[in-house]
Amino acid sequence: MKKLIASFAISIIFFACTENNNIVDPLDQHSGSSSQTIQQLPKNVTWLSMPSTKGDIFIGNEQAEGQQKIDLKKGGTVTASWHKRGGKEINAELIVPVGAKKDLNSLDFYMLVDNDNLSIKFEPHPTFFDIPLTLNLEFKGIDLTGIDPKEICFAYLDDPATGFVITNDQITIDVKDVKKATISISNIQIPHFSEYGFVRRTGD
Repeated sequence: MKKLIASFAISIIFFACTENNNIVDPLDQHSGSSSQTIQQLPKNVTWLSMPSTKGDIFIGNEQAEGQQKIDLKKGGTVTASWHKRGGKEINAELIVPVGAKKDLNSLDFYMLVDNDNLSIKFEPHPTFFDIPLTLNLEFKGIDLTGIDPKEICFAYLDDPATGFVITNDQITIDVKDVKKATISISNIQIPHFSEYGFVRRTGD
């Protein structure tokens, strides 16, 4: 994950899906003062679907999987990664703190990172935690052609009928090359298992 953190340091941070879209020093993202918000999102929000996720341009049908039995009295980490020549990568890290779920001694954690809509799904679902988990998630080598980074949020799918709920509005996006961009989020709290990922809000 050292490479993942290092990539954050050279990236541009967008405060997406908010009225304040100022660009700030990337180091502020890791100062421990990043704001966490919960907000029900309107109907004009969908999973982020980009040109790079179609066909074999990004990673084709590949997915990154991570699975591990965690002793909740000790805590632990579940990781998933996928790398392809040309700079295309998926990196995910789920940090489980000590005592995350007080009524269990251990739990089998499973996560599936999907390149089709840049999302990550956690199992067993539904599972709620007494102490939130921490997620670091990164996609590299994606194509952001025609997409405004200010439209991008990080959210979870609450219910197909009610839509998405935003969990954090600080996203790191490196767009030095729009066709080989990096999009990531770090230190995001995961209070319960669902499908999380990058979504796009269009229109007013």
